[in-house]
Amino acid sequence: MYNTRMLSCPVVRPARQADAHAMASLVVQSGSKFIESVFKGDMQGAYKVLLTHYQESVERIYVVTEAEKIVGLMKLHVPNQMIGNSISFLHLIKILGLKRGTRAGILLSHWDEYKQKPDEAYIEYLYVSAEWANFNVMENLLERAFHESYRAKAKYVTHFIPVNNYLALDKFKDQGFVTRRRIRSPLAKLMGAKYTAWYRTTHTFGETPITVKEMVAEKWDVVRTNWQQRRREIGAAMRINFALTLIPVVAGSLAYTRGYPVAAAGWALILLGHLLGARLYLKGNPYGRMGLIIAMVAEGVNLFGRSIRTDSWFDRGWLIPLALVTFWIAVVLLRNPKANFDVAITTA
Repeated sequence: MYNTRMLSCPVVRPARQADAHAMASLVVQSGSKFIESVFKGDMQGAYKVLLTHYQESVERIYVVTEAEKIVGLMKLHVPNQMIGNSISFLHLIKILGLKRGTRAGILLSHWDEYKQKPDEAYIEYLYVSAEWANFNVMENLLERAFHESYRAKAKYVTHFIPVNNYLALDKFKDQGFVTRRRIRSPLAKLMGAKYTAWYRTTHTFGETPITVKEMVAEKWDVVRTNWQQRRREIGAAMRINFALTLIPVVAGSLAYTRGYPVAAAGWALILLGHLLGARLYLKGNPYGRMGLIIAMVAEGVNLFGRSIRTDSWFDRGWLIPLALVTFWIAVVLLRNPKANFDVAITTA
């Protein structure tokens, strides 16, 4: 656990070249194990490199000041605003020598040459003065990062954190960052660097998926949800279909006993369409689907016609709803021609 104290009057502003000495000193004195590893403990050489660099360029660097004293700094890349590499190999070799300069350049190149996605903002580094580590310096810098990134129409902000830097991981998590994946650097391991693995963390604006895996998972969830809804719908329609076989049985029996053999034969065909069509349909036979649709439409038209011809509002009260139910079953069958109906009936 850590206790965060508040700065009395923090100001977050773009860095100026006049801040070069203060910024270089802050990075060297921040206690960063990464900087110590990159420069092999040569903090004087690290200071010279950073000082020369900041005197040349402070593009997209922001600092936090407390009473005019710089207590934190951050470099932020935003979409569609390309900036040059932070520190060149030539720059490092001139100050550190060929061997140390080349080693430092290789270890820094992971972050210096990171390729952003079109809708991604990227925090290359964020340092806080060791003296002000328990104050809300990082929170102020991240707030500015979120503001600048959102204004540049970024969908998310990325930052890489060493896997064993648990304090930083917790702090970034508190600010809404999510750990996405773990990456390794064989070159860093080969060169004996202390940090050889990092977590890629992101802070997302809104709920838009940002990785291919997330987009695939989201689309699969939509498909699965739609399928489950259709499965329930199909299951309900087929159950009602079997229940509605009672209508042609009763209506056909009454027509036959009253001396209307043609009408009775028509109801028998509808009953056959119900039973045989359902059996074939559940086995995936396309003719079963057509038979069911014809039976449903014929039954619905018959019921709707009877509701119009009758003089009883009571009869209309049940004939019209039954007609609409049969039409609904026909629509469900038209919308779902290839579903696994065996599963639908047993699990819906």
